[in-house]
Amino acid sequence: MSDKPNADQTSAWNGPEGEHWAANDDLYNAGVRVHSERLYEAARFTARDRVLDIGCGAGETTRAAARAASSAFGLDVSLPMVERARDRARRELVRNVRFEQGDAQVYPFDEDSFDVVISRFGVMFFDDPTAAFRNFARALGPRGRLTMIVWRALAENEWLVKIRAAVAVGREMPEPPPNVPSPFRFAVPEHTARMLIECGFDDVVVQAVDEPIVIGANAEEAFSFFGEGPMGQGLMKDLGEPDREQAIASLRKLFADHDGRGGVRLPTASWLVTAKK
Repeated sequence: MSDKPNADQTSAWNGPEGEHWAANDDLYNAGVRVHSERLYEAARFTARDRVLDIGCGAGETTRAAARAASSAFGLDVSLPMVERARDRARRELVRNVRFEQGDAQVYPFDEDSFDVVISRFGVMFFDDPTAAFRNFARALGPRGRLTMIVWRALAENEWLVKIRAAVAVGREMPEPPPNVPSPFRFAVPEHTARMLIECGFDDVVVQAVDEPIVIGANAEEAFSFFGEGPMGQGLMKDLGEPDREQAIASLRKLFADHDGRGGVRLPTASWLVTAKK
Protein backbone atom coordinates (compact mmCIF):
# COMPACT_ATOMS: atom_id res chain seq x y z
CA MET A 1 0.00 0.00 0.00
CA SER A 2 1.45 3.35 -1.02
CA ASP A 3 1.16 6.57 0.99
CA LYS A 4 0.96 8.50 -2.26
CA PRO A 5 -2.57 9.82 -3.00
CA ASN A 6 -4.48 7.88 -5.64
CA ALA A 7 -1.69 5.32 -6.01
CA ASP A 8 -4.08 2.51 -6.94
CA GLN A 9 -5.74 4.57 -9.66
CA THR A 10 -2.39 5.72 -11.01
CA SER A 11 -1.20 2.13 -11.20
CA ALA A 12 -4.40 0.92 -12.88
CA TRP A 13 -4.50 3.64 -15.52
CA ASN A 14 -0.84 3.17 -16.43
CA GLY A 15 -1.30 -0.53 -17.10
CA PRO A 16 -3.45 -2.53 -19.53
CA GLU A 17 -6.60 -0.50 -18.80
CA GLY A 18 -5.02 2.82 -19.76
CA GLU A 19 -3.37 1.22 -22.79
CA HIS A 20 -6.74 -0.17 -23.93
CA TRP A 21 -8.38 3.25 -23.61
CA ALA A 22 -5.56 4.90 -25.54
CA ALA A 23 -5.70 2.31 -28.32
CA ASN A 24 -9.50 2.45 -28.58
CA ASP A 25 -10.22 6.13 -27.82
CA ASP A 26 -12.41 6.53 -30.91
CA LEU A 27 -14.72 3.77 -29.68
CA TYR A 28 -14.80 5.11 -26.13
CA ASN A 29 -15.58 8.61 -27.41
CA ALA A 30 -18.28 7.37 -29.77
CA GLY A 31 -19.91 5.53 -26.88
CA VAL A 32 -20.55 8.72 -24.88
CA ARG A 33 -20.87 11.21 -27.74
CA VAL A 34 -24.23 12.52 -26.55
CA HIS A 35 -22.91 12.90 -22.99
CA SER A 36 -20.03 14.98 -24.34
CA GLU A 37 -22.43 17.24 -26.20
CA ARG A 38 -24.43 17.81 -23.03
CA LEU A 39 -21.19 18.69 -21.22
CA TYR A 40 -20.19 21.26 -23.87
CA GLU A 41 -23.64 22.84 -23.90
CA ALA A 42 -23.59 23.30 -20.14
CA ALA A 43 -19.99 24.58 -20.05
CA ARG A 44 -20.84 27.44 -22.43
CA PHE A 45 -17.27 28.09 -23.51
CA THR A 46 -16.39 31.62 -24.61
CA ALA A 47 -13.48 32.75 -26.76
CA ARG A 48 -11.74 34.15 -23.66
CA ASP A 49 -12.04 31.08 -21.44
CA ARG A 50 -9.04 29.20 -20.10
CA VAL A 51 -10.27 25.61 -19.66
CA LEU A 52 -9.00 22.87 -17.34
CA ASP A 53 -10.10 19.31 -18.23
CA ILE A 54 -9.83 16.86 -15.30
CA GLY A 55 -9.33 13.20 -16.16
CA CYS A 56 -9.03 14.18 -19.80
CA GLY A 57 -8.18 10.69 -21.04
CA ALA A 58 -7.11 10.76 -24.68
CA GLY A 59 -8.15 14.39 -24.90
CA GLU A 60 -11.32 14.56 -27.00
CA THR A 61 -13.10 16.88 -24.57
CA THR A 62 -9.95 19.00 -24.13
CA ARG A 63 -9.57 19.49 -27.87
CA ALA A 64 -13.24 20.39 -28.20
CA ALA A 65 -12.81 22.99 -25.45
CA ALA A 66 -9.69 24.40 -27.11
CA ARG A 67 -11.52 24.89 -30.39
CA ALA A 68 -14.17 27.01 -28.64
CA ALA A 69 -12.06 28.76 -25.99
CA SER A 70 -8.82 30.67 -25.58
CA SER A 71 -6.84 27.64 -24.35
CA ALA A 72 -7.31 24.23 -22.78
CA PHE A 73 -5.19 22.11 -20.44
CA GLY A 74 -5.87 18.38 -20.11
CA LEU A 75 -4.64 16.51 -17.03
CA ASP A 76 -4.76 12.75 -16.46
CA VAL A 77 -2.85 10.19 -14.38
CA SER A 78 -2.56 7.88 -17.40
CA LEU A 79 0.60 8.38 -19.46
CA PRO A 80 -0.63 6.15 -22.33
CA MET A 81 -3.74 8.31 -22.68
CA VAL A 82 -1.84 11.59 -22.33
CA GLU A 83 0.57 10.51 -25.06
CA ARG A 84 -2.40 9.60 -27.26
CA ALA A 85 -3.99 12.99 -26.51
CA ARG A 86 -0.81 14.83 -27.53
CA ASP A 87 -0.58 12.84 -30.75
CA ARG A 88 -4.21 13.54 -31.64
CA ALA A 89 -3.79 17.26 -30.98
CA ARG A 90 -0.73 17.38 -33.25
CA ARG A 91 -2.48 15.51 -36.05
CA GLU A 92 -5.62 17.64 -35.74
CA LEU A 93 -3.55 20.86 -35.61
CA VAL A 94 -5.08 21.99 -32.31
CA ARG A 95 -2.34 24.30 -31.09
CA ASN A 96 -3.91 26.10 -28.09
CA VAL A 97 -4.01 22.91 -26.05
CA ARG A 98 -1.55 21.09 -23.80
CA PHE A 99 -1.61 17.83 -21.87
CA GLU A 100 0.24 16.59 -18.82
CA GLN A 101 0.33 13.40 -16.82
CA GLY A 102 -0.53 14.33 -13.25
CA ASP A 103 -2.81 13.84 -10.27
CA ALA A 104 -5.37 16.65 -10.16
CA GLN A 105 -5.95 16.14 -6.43
CA VAL A 106 -2.46 17.44 -5.64
CA TYR A 107 -1.34 19.15 -8.87
CA PRO A 108 0.28 22.56 -8.11
CA PHE A 109 -2.08 24.75 -10.13
CA ASP A 110 -1.41 28.48 -10.11
CA GLU A 111 -4.20 30.49 -8.54
CA ASP A 112 -6.60 32.19 -10.96
CA SER A 113 -5.17 30.22 -13.89
CA PHE A 114 -8.47 28.94 -15.34
CA ASP A 115 -11.99 30.19 -15.98
CA VAL A 116 -13.69 26.82 -16.51
CA VAL A 117 -13.15 23.32 -15.12
CA ILE A 118 -14.75 20.45 -17.01
CA SER A 119 -14.74 16.69 -16.61
CA ARG A 120 -16.44 13.86 -18.47
CA PHE A 121 -16.62 10.89 -16.10
CA GLY A 122 -13.17 11.73 -14.75
CA VAL A 123 -13.62 12.99 -11.18
CA MET A 124 -15.09 9.99 -9.36
CA PHE A 125 -11.85 8.21 -8.46
CA PHE A 126 -10.02 10.51 -6.04
CA ASP A 127 -9.03 9.13 -2.64
CA ASP A 128 -9.97 12.54 -1.19
CA PRO A 129 -12.48 14.29 -3.45
CA THR A 130 -12.80 17.25 -1.05
CA ALA A 131 -9.08 17.96 -1.36
CA ALA A 132 -9.31 17.58 -5.13
CA PHE A 133 -12.21 20.00 -5.58
CA ARG A 134 -10.62 22.53 -3.25
CA ASN A 135 -7.59 22.35 -5.51
CA PHE A 136 -9.77 23.02 -8.57
CA ALA A 137 -11.46 25.95 -6.81
CA ARG A 138 -8.07 27.46 -6.03
CA ALA A 139 -7.10 27.22 -9.69
CA LEU A 140 -10.24 29.02 -10.85
CA GLY A 141 -10.49 32.78 -11.15
CA PRO A 142 -13.33 34.82 -9.62
CA ARG A 143 -16.72 33.43 -10.66
CA GLY A 144 -14.99 30.54 -12.36
CA ARG A 145 -17.29 27.75 -13.54
CA LEU A 146 -17.36 24.00 -13.01
CA THR A 147 -19.16 21.58 -15.33
CA MET A 148 -18.91 17.82 -14.96
CA ILE A 149 -20.83 14.70 -15.85
CA VAL A 150 -20.79 11.70 -13.48
CA TRP A 151 -22.63 8.41 -13.24
CA ARG A 152 -25.77 7.95 -11.17
CA ALA A 153 -26.19 4.81 -9.05
CA LEU A 154 -25.30 1.41 -10.44
CA ALA A 155 -28.92 0.23 -10.12
CA GLU A 156 -30.06 3.09 -12.39
CA ASN A 157 -27.53 2.29 -15.10
CA GLU A 158 -29.36 -0.33 -17.13
CA TRP A 159 -26.40 -0.84 -19.48
CA LEU A 160 -24.17 -2.05 -16.69
CA VAL A 161 -26.92 -3.91 -14.83
CA LYS A 162 -27.66 -5.93 -17.97
CA ILE A 163 -23.99 -6.60 -18.71
CA ARG A 164 -23.35 -7.76 -15.15
CA ALA A 165 -26.42 -10.01 -15.26
CA ALA A 166 -25.29 -11.51 -18.56
CA VAL A 167 -21.93 -12.60 -17.17
CA ALA A 168 -23.05 -13.47 -13.63
CA VAL A 169 -23.63 -17.18 -14.34
CA GLY A 170 -25.24 -17.63 -10.94
CA ARG A 171 -22.71 -15.49 -9.09
CA GLU A 172 -23.64 -12.58 -6.83
CA MET A 173 -21.79 -9.75 -8.51
CA PRO A 174 -19.88 -7.44 -6.13
CA GLU A 175 -20.80 -3.78 -5.84
CA PRO A 176 -18.43 -0.98 -4.82
CA PRO A 177 -18.99 0.21 -1.23
CA PRO A 178 -19.99 3.84 -0.70
CA ASN A 179 -17.44 6.62 -0.24
CA VAL A 180 -14.60 4.89 -2.07
CA PRO A 181 -13.18 5.67 -5.49
CA SER A 182 -15.59 4.16 -8.01
CA PRO A 183 -17.67 5.22 -11.02
CA PHE A 184 -20.61 5.82 -8.64
CA ARG A 185 -18.83 8.06 -6.12
CA PHE A 186 -21.17 10.99 -6.86
CA ALA A 187 -24.39 9.05 -7.33
CA VAL A 188 -26.17 10.93 -4.49
CA PRO A 189 -26.70 14.53 -5.70
CA GLU A 190 -27.26 15.98 -2.22
CA HIS A 191 -23.86 14.70 -1.12
CA THR A 192 -22.21 16.08 -4.26
CA ALA A 193 -23.76 19.53 -3.79
CA ARG A 194 -22.77 19.60 -0.12
CA MET A 195 -19.17 18.72 -0.96
CA LEU A 196 -18.95 21.37 -3.69
CA ILE A 197 -20.27 24.08 -1.36
CA GLU A 198 -17.75 22.99 1.27
CA CYS A 199 -15.00 23.33 -1.34
CA GLY A 200 -15.87 26.92 -2.25
CA PHE A 201 -18.51 26.55 -4.96
CA ASP A 202 -22.08 27.82 -5.04
CA ASP A 203 -25.03 27.95 -7.47
CA VAL A 204 -24.80 24.16 -7.67
CA VAL A 205 -27.25 22.63 -10.16
CA VAL A 206 -27.59 18.87 -10.67
CA GLN A 207 -29.57 17.62 -13.67
CA ALA A 208 -30.42 14.07 -14.69
CA VAL A 209 -29.11 12.91 -18.06
CA ASP A 210 -30.70 9.80 -19.55
CA GLU A 211 -28.89 9.04 -22.80
CA PRO A 212 -27.74 5.76 -24.36
CA ILE A 213 -24.20 4.48 -24.47
CA VAL A 214 -23.07 3.02 -27.80
CA ILE A 215 -20.87 0.00 -27.13
CA GLY A 216 -20.07 -0.70 -30.78
CA ALA A 217 -21.26 -0.14 -34.34
CA ASN A 218 -22.59 -3.72 -34.33
CA ALA A 219 -22.75 -6.71 -32.02
CA GLU A 220 -19.41 -8.17 -33.10
CA GLU A 221 -17.57 -4.88 -32.60
CA ALA A 222 -19.27 -4.44 -29.22
CA PHE A 223 -18.08 -7.85 -28.04
CA SER A 224 -14.56 -7.31 -29.36
CA PHE A 225 -14.36 -3.88 -27.73
CA PHE A 226 -16.08 -4.59 -24.41
CA GLY A 227 -16.10 -8.33 -23.91
CA GLU A 228 -12.43 -8.72 -24.79
CA GLY A 229 -11.41 -5.45 -23.11
CA PRO A 230 -10.35 -4.86 -19.49
CA MET A 231 -13.85 -4.32 -18.13
CA GLY A 232 -15.40 -7.39 -19.72
CA GLN A 233 -12.41 -9.55 -18.86
CA GLY A 234 -12.47 -8.22 -15.30
CA LEU A 235 -16.11 -9.23 -14.87
CA MET A 236 -15.33 -12.76 -16.08
CA LYS A 237 -11.86 -13.30 -14.62
CA ASP A 238 -13.00 -15.67 -11.84
CA LEU A 239 -14.98 -17.95 -14.14
CA GLY A 240 -13.80 -21.38 -15.14
CA GLU A 241 -14.97 -23.44 -18.07
CA PRO A 242 -17.80 -23.97 -19.01
CA ASP A 243 -19.13 -20.98 -17.00
CA ARG A 244 -16.91 -18.64 -18.98
CA GLU A 245 -18.28 -19.97 -22.26
CA GLN A 246 -21.81 -19.44 -20.95
CA ALA A 247 -21.00 -15.87 -19.88
CA ILE A 248 -19.49 -15.08 -23.29
CA ALA A 249 -22.54 -16.50 -25.06
CA SER A 250 -24.88 -14.44 -22.82
CA LEU A 251 -22.88 -11.28 -23.44
CA ARG A 252 -22.90 -11.86 -27.19
CA LYS A 253 -26.68 -12.37 -27.08
CA LEU A 254 -27.17 -9.16 -25.07
CA PHE A 255 -25.26 -7.15 -27.65
CA ALA A 256 -27.06 -8.86 -30.54
CA ASP A 257 -30.46 -8.12 -28.95
CA HIS A 258 -29.55 -4.40 -28.77
CA ASP A 259 -27.89 -4.18 -32.18
CA GLY A 260 -29.89 -1.76 -34.28
CA ARG A 261 -29.75 1.48 -36.16
CA GLY A 262 -27.03 3.54 -34.52
CA GLY A 263 -25.15 0.53 -33.16
CA VAL A 264 -25.42 -1.44 -29.92
CA ARG A 265 -27.18 1.04 -27.65
CA LEU A 266 -28.03 0.56 -23.97
CA PRO A 267 -29.61 3.03 -21.50
CA THR A 268 -27.41 4.98 -19.07
CA ALA A 269 -28.10 7.32 -16.15
CA SER A 270 -25.81 10.19 -15.19
CA TRP A 271 -25.77 13.59 -13.48
CA LEU A 272 -24.77 16.82 -15.19
CA VAL A 273 -23.40 19.07 -12.46
CA THR A 274 -22.67 22.79 -12.79
CA ALA A 275 -21.41 25.23 -10.16
CA LYS A 276 -19.66 28.58 -9.79
CA LYS A 277 -16.77 29.61 -7.57
